[in-house]
Amino acid sequence: MQNRHRLREEAQQWKLLARTFWERFFDNELVAMKGEMQHTLTQIVALLTAVGTTISLLLLLKYSLILVPRSRLAEVTRVASWADKTFFLAYSMVAFGFLTVLCWDALFPDRRDAMVLTPLPLKTRTVFLAKQASLAVFLLIFAGAINLLPALLFPLVASPQTASRLGLAGQIAAHLLSTLAASAFVFFVLLSLHGLLISVLSHRQFRRVAAFAQLACLFSLLALFFLLPQMWSWRLLADPERMAAGRMVPPLWFLGLYEVLQGAAPPVFRPLAKRALWALALAAASALVIYAACYRRHVRRSLEAVELAPEKSSRRTEWVSSLVNRLLVRRPTERACFHFILKTMARSRHHRLFLAGYLGVGLAYVAEAVVRLVIQGGPGQLFQPSPVMLAVSLVLLFFVLVGMRVLFTVPAELHANWIFQLTEHRDRRPYLAAVRKAVLAVGVAPLVAVGLLGYALLWGWAPALKHALYCLLLALLLMEGLLLGFRKIPFTCSYLPGKANLKVMWPFYWVGFSLYAVSTAGLEAWLWRTPWRFAAFVVAAAAALAVLVALRRRRVRRGLELVYEEAPEPTVRTLDLQEWPAAAGL
Repeated sequence: MQNRHRLREEAQQWKLLARTFWERFFDNELVAMKGEMQHTLTQIVALLTAVGTTISLLLLLKYSLILVPRSRLAEVTRVASWADKTFFLAYSMVAFGFLTVLCWDALFPDRRDAMVLTPLPLKTRTVFLAKQASLAVFLLIFAGAINLLPALLFPLVASPQTASRLGLAGQIAAHLLSTLAASAFVFFVLLSLHGLLISVLSHRQFRRVAAFAQLACLFSLLALFFLLPQMWSWRLLADPERMAAGRMVPPLWFLGLYEVLQGAAPPVFRPLAKRALWALALAAASALVIYAACYRRHVRRSLEAVELAPEKSSRRTEWVSSLVNRLLVRRPTERACFHFILKTMARSRHHRLFLAGYLGVGLAYVAEAVVRLVIQGGPGQLFQPSPVMLAVSLVLLFFVLVGMRVLFTVPAELHANWIFQLTEHRDRRPYLAAVRKAVLAVGVAPLVAVGLLGYALLWGWAPALKHALYCLLLALLLMEGLLLGFRKIPFTCSYLPGKANLKVMWPFYWVGFSLYAVSTAGLEAWLWRTPWRFAAFVVAAAAALAVLVALRRRRVRRGLELVYEEAPEPTVRTLDLQEWPAAAGL
């Protein structure tokens, strides 16, 4: 009876711990007091599902236009599907890798977990198994969200009309198993890397190196996704030299597994399938061994470690800060808000990672475009002001400015915003001015300066200065547009998950990016043909910027309240007509 009671008690502890560890994957301060974790989870799952589903439906046109004799339809369709299968595998690996890196801190018990759980009468085995169960649920739910609907839709789209129900079911199973295996491979590799860093480095070293490791992982995943189309084509299978290099690309391993599972695969795919299985097995085994080996050590070091204190400012930093105070932020309120924004971005690892994710997307997109340009036209294309080269700075500016605008809504420490509420001044202009100057200092000025130097080395100073002016004007217009309705001190306001509605709005964001970063590069190439065109653009852009500034100042003069708690959208909207006569003075 005592053993049965003890087992029942351990099972209850395991369930409670597993649920708690699962919630810790999403335990952050992005949720307002009235928000719920389920909303955040729903938004993430919906966004991940929407991308694969949309691509699958768009491919319907491609396969409906394959006009070949019925006897060759299955063969031609299968060859045409290799690139699309590689895309789904790469998307699965990148999306799941992104989620793993963003939730990296929750993969192992942190200092708070160790301090709370260690004094309790809990067995280490119970805590360890609960953590493993939460990781398994995390893996299955998000891998299913990324891969399940595409696994059902893509075989229906890409299968020829002659396919039987049994053959279609086999293709669905092959797609699902291969994409799940690719997701699991990335997860285990990142988990092994995390465990190795914990095992090799001290706690202080790990806290410093982990951030750079996360940034490197994010950029590697994005670079793989964007550069893969340049490395892959169906002709690769017939080129032994390129195929030798292709064997080093993980998505191609799982493409081989996909084809072998689908049946009747060409011989070239069988070594790739074996490599995928061996890689998955080794990654899983190493992750489990490393995780189990460093688990106790990490928990013990988390209890013994002392939180890192902020580093003292060097003389150079103090000199730069005093120079910025004299030239850029002279008013005390504006100066305090400006340095608060910069210090938070510099010290908060989560905020740095968030912004680095946006910058990484931009860098990967730029790298793919530049590599494609060099492959098609040769290295000489880098020394010509083509639309692709002109778009480099514009793409990076777009992602950094949009990333900073989103980042400002992510709270750093909600319990500390009382100091701003107590000291808030009637004149809100210094707060908003500090926000814009922070964007200029962190986002606009460094990218424009680096772009000016890089383009000057490639094209000379005259075209570089002209392009820098063009980028500066567009960046200021984008900044004013993004911050036109911003009524917060960055990092001090709670955030309601789902308010941005990314699962619906992402096509509009993509259109905005295309218009700003891609179309404007072609416009700039057209403006450069005659001097008067570029001069007319500068005048028009300056006038538009003046209109946005005047509109912002008008809104501030009317009275503007700073927001510290994000309110949910009302269930029922009213027109407040009963207050209209009093507001009108009647």
